[in-house]
Amino acid sequence: MKIINLTPHPVIVVRDDPDSSATGFVGIGPAAKEIRYSVVAEIKPAGPVARARQTDDVVGNVQVNGYTVPLVTSRYGDPTDLPTPENGTFYVVSILTAQAAKAAGRDMRDLLVTSDPVRDAAGKIVGCRKFSLV
Repeated sequence: MKIINLTPHPVIVVRDDPDSSATGFVGIGPAAKEIRYSVVAEIKPAGPVARARQTDDVVGNVQVNGYTVPLVTSRYGDPTDLPTPENGTFYVVSILTAQAAKAAGRDMRDLLVTSDPVRDAAGKIVGCRKFSLV
């Protein structure tokens, strides 16, 4: 089985590891408790990023610190740079890309999105424990 990362960033897969040595790291788990994790894999981006085509319609604006920010409604179309399914291969994509592929009627059995995120003490996502099929 092969997993290809079609997102713009590495995907870090971790496991809970209460007995890990210095190779592990501490993250914030469920119920905001510190948990020690070990990295299972780092799946680097593999090339073109699969995305959903996006069209924005301006419907107004909002003020943020004195700056006018456009307010839009977005429509998402067919995915781009998403390979056709290949036996024995999974593709990691964003949830938005997976939903666009589903709406376009694409076979979804090979598309994975990250699930069960692990955060550091500052709340930044640093990995995931699971993959999800959409």
